[in-house]
Amino acid sequence: MRKINNTDSIELSNQVVIKYLNYYLSLKESPDYAVLINGHLGAGKTFFIKKFLKNKDDFIYISLYGLSSIDEINTRICEVSLQKMAENKTKQISDWSLYYDNQDQELKLTSYFLSGKKYTQPLTQCQVNPFEQIKGNLLIVKNKPKIDWIEKAESYGRKYTVVYYPNNSRPYVMLSENIQIVSETNFKNDDLGKFG
Repeated sequence: MRKINNTDSIELSNQVVIKYLNYYLSLKESPDYAVLINGHLGAGKTFFIKKFLKNKDDFIYISLYGLSSIDEINTRICEVSLQKMAENKTKQISDWSLYYDNQDQELKLTSYFLSGKKYTQPLTQCQVNPFEQIKGNLLIVKNKPKIDWIEKAESYGRKYTVVYYPNNSRPYVMLSENIQIVSETNFKNDDLGKFG
């Protein structure tokens, strides 16, 4: 009978953890639980998980150190997801979308991963760059003859524009490429023809 030394024991434990983590990450739907890797300070937990995730392009790593609420965790996930997308969009996240959730009555951002998984969180917990408050109070929608008055508009990532109408607190999400926002004082009749 071969005696298992401490190094063999750690390697065996690591293989069991790796097998379970591979199963956990292969789930198509997000489970309602997390995996806790327990060990004393300096045992190598962070090193282990970073090494494990190194070649797994559809997943991100965040540290919970210093975070004290679910909102802080969600914000950190969103920041890291968008940062990863900006650093290497084709490697980590394939796309993102912005929409208004009628049930929760708030704007939400969804990150889409190459594996087919997605992660959605409130826009208030995310930071999208570049962000811009658009000047202007007239909305022109591509291929529509009508011009609408708006209260304000915000651009997110140059991909989506969130439009607010007067006397209506509900935000409306539009693809930036399909709209033009101009100021009433700078509007010319031929602006409509140029865009439509």
